[in-house]
Amino acid sequence: MQYFKRAGVWLSLSLCMSVPTIGSAQSPEVAGVVSSNTAGVIHLAGLPDVKSNTKGDLSLTPDALMFSNTDVRALIATNRITAVFTGDERAEKGGTTGQIARKVIPYGGGAALGAFSQKSVDLLTVEYRDEHEGYHGAIFELPTKQAAELQKKILAETAPLAAVQPQTCSVAGVKPDTILVEPIDIHGMEIPAEYRVLFYEHLLTELRRTQTSQTYFRAGDIAAGPGCTAFTLQVAVVNFQKGNQALRASTGPLGMFLGTTKIAFEVKLVDRHGETVIDTNLKKSNRRDSDSLNVVHAIAKSISKHLDKEMKKGQLSRSTV
Repeated sequence: MQYFKRAGVWLSLSLCMSVPTIGSAQSPEVAGVVSSNTAGVIHLAGLPDVKSNTKGDLSLTPDALMFSNTDVRALIATNRITAVFTGDERAEKGGTTGQIARKVIPYGGGAALGAFSQKSVDLLTVEYRDEHEGYHGAIFELPTKQAAELQKKILAETAPLAAVQPQTCSVAGVKPDTILVEPIDIHGMEIPAEYRVLFYEHLLTELRRTQTSQTYFRAGDIAAGPGCTAFTLQVAVVNFQKGNQALRASTGPLGMFLGTTKIAFEVKLVDRHGETVIDTNLKKSNRRDSDSLNVVHAIAKSISKHLDKEMKKGQLSRSTV
């Protein structure tokens, strides 16, 4: 039986009427009657203007899913949600501080403690579209055995929507320094939803942070319809092995070989004519005493670094219009 458990329901999409927007500051009363509230939630990624590892509550109304604390209030309109997945993961009870503390315990005591310093948490992954139809995914860490019930309640507030067909651009409408980032593709294998979605969110963040000369668009963005961008970035996972942080933490030096999380992937950059400009295969693994999900951040950095190297070689200097 796989260690990871998940479920997902896909809904079709459309351009929707005006609703509470992502990141808007509204109280639960404005958004509607609160039907569910989950405390002790950690935002891992995916909400604009909300930092990773921010703690807060998740509240659900008929109109929106809201993540909030005393400083943050971000909404995802329920009629923009396209899929909801649940999963579970092992987490360090003491966070980074706990990992560091184990390293300084002598005579293998840190490894022994690693077997008992882990806790099981739920993961909730929510895929949604913004007001421009751009694809997003938000990942939340919840206390154990709470994600499945919240998933059911969220899906009860959503409805299938008609697909939106973006308009094809003319040659004159194409800008040379624009790249569309497609959702992470999975080549006939099982991979937890949070890895796939977190991978995409980290990738966009890293590309926009390091490749400032390029403009990156999310998949589905109306402004990045067929032929509207000079290039399309395609990332496909070709091999995946989900490791176990608890095993890595509790086996000392053997943890470098046991419970390893591994991902291999193919990266392609295709121009608007369908010609491949960059095609490479990369791989990453997490052998350390740290969260298994950290491997996708390392992958995102690796891809950004590789593209930067190719750009400096002049790979994207030729005209594509």
